[in-house]
Amino acid sequence: MRAEPRHIPTIAKDWYHLKAQTCFGGLDIEWSLPLCATHLQQVMDQSNNYIAVDINNGKVQAACGVTLINLLTPPHPLVVTEWMWIGQGKPAARVWAECRAWGKAQGAILAHCAVGKPSTNKKKFTEQYQWRVL
Repeated sequence: MRAEPRHIPTIAKDWYHLKAQTCFGGLDIEWSLPLCATHLQQVMDQSNNYIAVDINNGKVQAACGVTLINLLTPPHPLVVTEWMWIGQGKPAARVWAECRAWGKAQGAILAHCAVGKPSTNKKKFTEQYQWRVL
């Protein structure tokens, strides 16, 4: 289901903690829970963004945020690209599927997401990109 403003505190908390354990934990930048929540509220109001949530017993189990972009390389196809993903297992798979379906309905022909790998080194992290034809 599409995220609503009432879901922002939970999504922001989970996203902040995830990023603190990966790349953002090793950067000297301003990154806080209030900034996460503010960003989520701002993108939620933009028509080229979509945030899907999976709810179980009134609690957010997973969330995925995507945006529509045109690739810089010719022929500049419309892509639905993931920029935030929290949760694991089937709930995470469901929100990613919902975001891909939304992107396809908006005219995207490709889907793109990053799959992070856990790291104990806050200065080094690995992400693998996954592309799908819609």
